[in-house]
Amino acid sequence: MRLALPHLPPLHAACTRTMHVTRAAAAAAAAAGSDESAWRANLLTKQADISALAASAKRVAVLGIKTAAKADAPAYHVPEYLQSQGVQVVPVPVYYPEVTDILGQPVFRRVADVPQPPPLDVVCVFRRPEDVPAHVEDILAVRARALVLQACLRGRRGR
Repeated sequence: MRLALPHLPPLHAACTRTMHVTRAAAAAAAAAGSDESAWRANLLTKQADISALAASAKRVAVLGIKTAAKADAPAYHVPEYLQSQGVQVVPVPVYYPEVTDILGQPVFRRVADVPQPPPLDVVCVFRRPEDVPAHVEDILAVRARALVLQACLRGRRGR
């Protein structure tokens, strides 16, 4: 299956504030005790690499997914789009304790609680940069092939 992403511009043009994603990744790596150069070596910066990852992803956990009540939020419509393209979306909401399914799939309260196999190809995180470190151990526990953080994130201080 090939995942079509025609509406996404090249990464370098997608957001002039990619440093915010880098800060979130640095915070996550620091919380995990990682060396900064180690995680930087694994960043996908070329559009071809990002497209290849998107095309090969079959199962994606979405940490911070929203419900249909927030259908206008990227944290809902991005996973909805992925699902429409044949990707198995595994919802991991941070809020909504009463919700038992999103997009017709059962929810899990932690990424580490997602049953495997099949393995998770990607963990897609819809959280503010300052909230990411609290999820690092949970995310690392599943050993997904890739971690995707939101582009154009802004911390509370507008950095």
